[in-house]
Amino acid sequence: MNEVELLILERKGMWRRAARGWLELQFSPALSDSQREFLRRRCKWCLQKSRKVNDLVI
Repeated sequence: MNEVELLILERKGMWRRAARGWLELQFSPALSDSQREFLRRRCKWCLQKSRKVNDLVI
């Protein structure tokens, strides 16, 4: 997946799928440490959003 596809998933509220995509992108050997940090934070943000949605459903 690429960043555009992941942003579309986020827009659709598909937080867990987006988080997994951000996580997978972190393992690209071409990335710098700062880029990996951005991806890590984005993944964490998506997971936090998914927990908020789950709290509303239960």
